[in-house]
Amino acid sequence: SMLDDFEGIKVDFQRSTYRHDNDNGSMQNIVSGHGFPVPDDVKNDGEIDTWSLVVGGNLDDGRGNITAYATYRDIDAVTQSERDYSACALSNDTTFCFGSGTIPDGRVTDFGIGDGFDFKVQGTDFVPRDGTVYNYGPLNYYQRPDERTTFGAFAHYDINDQVEAYTELMFADDHSVSQIAPSGAFLITNTLPCGNPFLSAQQFDQLCGQFGLTVDDTQTAYLGRRNVEGGPRQQDLRHTTYRTVLGVRGDMNENWAFDGYFMYSEVSMENTYLNDLSITNITRALDAVDDGAGNIACRSVVDGSDPSCVPWNIFQTGAVTQQMINYLVLPLFARGTTTQKVYSGYVTGDLTDAGLKSPSANSGVSIVLGGEYREESLNFDPDTGYRTGDGAGQGGATGPVAGSYDVTEYFIEASVPLIDQGALAEELIVDFGYRFSDYSTGQETDTFGVRAGWAINPSIKVRASYQRAVRAANIQELFLPQGFNLFDMATDPCSGAVTGGATASGRTLAECQLSGVTAAQFGTVPDSPAGQFNFLQGGQPNLSPEEADTYSLGESGSRSLSTGSPSRSTGTP
Repeated sequence: SMLDDFEGIKVDFQRSTYRHDNDNGSMQNIVSGHGFPVPDDVKNDGEIDTWSLVVGGNLDDGRGNITAYATYRDIDAVTQSERDYSACALSNDTTFCFGSGTIPDGRVTDFGIGDGFDFKVQGTDFVPRDGTVYNYGPLNYYQRPDERTTFGAFAHYDINDQVEAYTELMFADDHSVSQIAPSGAFLITNTLPCGNPFLSAQQFDQLCGQFGLTVDDTQTAYLGRRNVEGGPRQQDLRHTTYRTVLGVRGDMNENWAFDGYFMYSEVSMENTYLNDLSITNITRALDAVDDGAGNIACRSVVDGSDPSCVPWNIFQTGAVTQQMINYLVLPLFARGTTTQKVYSGYVTGDLTDAGLKSPSANSGVSIVLGGEYREESLNFDPDTGYRTGDGAGQGGATGPVAGSYDVTEYFIEASVPLIDQGALAEELIVDFGYRFSDYSTGQETDTFGVRAGWAINPSIKVRASYQRAVRAANIQELFLPQGFNLFDMATDPCSGAVTGGATASGRTLAECQLSGVTAAQFGTVPDSPAGQFNFLQGGQPNLSPEEADTYSLGESGSRSLSTGSPSRSTGTP
């Protein structure tokens, strides 16, 4: 429990770091064997500094107390590049390095569905890509940089000998940054005019001339280019949290106690996504033409649809300028808030004096009776870039979410000593619990359980339980708009050639048709070069609560299974 009766001042400071020798020869051989750099020196990094302060004092000759605290924590980043076993994205069996087909060199390919070419840029030439991939793992954070500040206070005061008022006030502010590999043109365009003025004579011949196409023709080609000049993608996240509790608890008499409180909490989120690129601007910047005066310009500049467009020269090594990057970069912003209100109260009672007890036990039944009302709300507001899915490195649109629900609950718990100090049982206790929940979404749930403890003698103790648990849907699961997102999978099970009526992953046409593959496409579906795939996700307001039944049976090592009579210090059930 939280410290709420402290007197004095306490200051604490802690510092920790990581040390890694980078002497794993087998991992180093795998990474370097793929042509990727690997660390081989000792790393001391990831420093974490934590300060804390606690101040407290009693009030009115001990009738109350106020205890306040403050903490500050600063965490340094650790990237995967600093460890030999993560200097590349290793396969699950740690035998080879994954890599992305969207490379810094620049890539032009038709994935074998047309004339059959896969080039990378070298100088002003197109040369065979020959398996070149980008090592996207090293820039990822193992430990994110994080700065957190918290402070709060706990206070309680005895109104009289039976009743105590209490409060809890908490604040926290956390600022953290996540990081992944640079964004880029992730093969999002599938045509390239043979007359693109950035193409050298060699590139024109390789892409178009050798296939009988002229400068007036358009080649089917996917363009990929990793934006290493623009730096890694970073998601700057800040969460600010407030929490307030006001309550009263006390004893009604020797056998009955009560506790009632109100709680309000709020979490505000600020999300700024840096160094991603705009799909719209990529498409325009790759569509370069001669402006009629001998200058290379975006077609959108010539026709006036986007006068600010800067053509992106990915067809020459070292030709990307800061002006090009500035046009392509799309900062993304989102803000969100969640709130929770709770009204809760319960009473605890010992029914021994009322005579409600087993004839074989000295202690009577102990019970808890209570109710709770809770409101949950969420509002997530992304900007237009997020909503339209224009971020090239996002994998799909991020829609707004707004919703709320409330739930009213009633609960009862009872502990029933059946035997104590009997011939065949030093102690035998059965506990019961039940909670009814009524959600504003139209769902009702019942949670219940029974637990028994049997101490045959001081050395042999047995316990068993049955529990019905439920989990109601949260706001995202209820109200998230439908949209596409990414998930990782090594291979598309419906990709590749078909042998014996099934793909290499054993999927039949009927199975693949469930994911949208047509009979004409079956057997010619290309795999994803990034090992990532889209899926449709969204909320469902009619979701029913999940249910689970759990059972346990075992030996207890405690001397006594008794929970004792409830008191006003008992936590909320």
